[in-house]
Amino acid sequence: MSLIEKKVRVKNTETVVDTATGEMVTTSKEFTIKTTTDEFFMMYVQSLSLLHNITSMTCMRLLAQMAAWVDWKSNSCFLSTSRRKELCTSLKVGNQAISNALTQLTSSGMIAYVCRGEYQVNPYLVWKGSTAERERYLRKHGAMLTIRFKMNPKP
Repeated sequence: MSLIEKKVRVKNTETVVDTATGEMVTTSKEFTIKTTTDEFFMMYVQSLSLLHNITSMTCMRLLAQMAAWVDWKSNSCFLSTSRRKELCTSLKVGNQAISNALTQLTSSGMIAYVCRGEYQVNPYLVWKGSTAERERYLRKHGAMLTIRFKMNPKP
C-alpha cells in the first residue's frame, strides 16, 4: 500500500459571548497538521478510448457516468430502468444507443456484464476504495486490462 504524506492548513474560528460585556468575541487559530492518505486513482476517458478504439462519445460519457456510480470496494454499477432513463436524458440519446455503448464497452474489456442491470467497471481503469482494497480485489478476482496494438503495413 502506498501512502501519501501531506500537510493540511486548518483554521479554527470560535465565537463566544463575553459574559462581562455581553459582546460577541470571535477568535481564530490557524495551524498545520500532517496527515497520510491512500493514493487515489483517476480516470482519463479520452486516453482510454485510444487504447480500446472507442470512438463513440456516448461510450466515453457512459463510462464516465458509470465510474461515478460504481459501488465502493466492488466496482459494481447497477443500471436500473430508472437509471437508464436518466442516462438517456443526460446523454441526450435513446435507449438503443445506451445498449450499443454497453455492448462496445463490454467487448473492449472496460466493463463486464454481471447479470441483468449489473455491470462491473474494470478496476484497472477506475476504483473506489483504498489502494490496499484494490490490490486485494485484483488478487482475488484476477481482473486484467488488455491493450491491443494494430500494426499498419507500410504502403
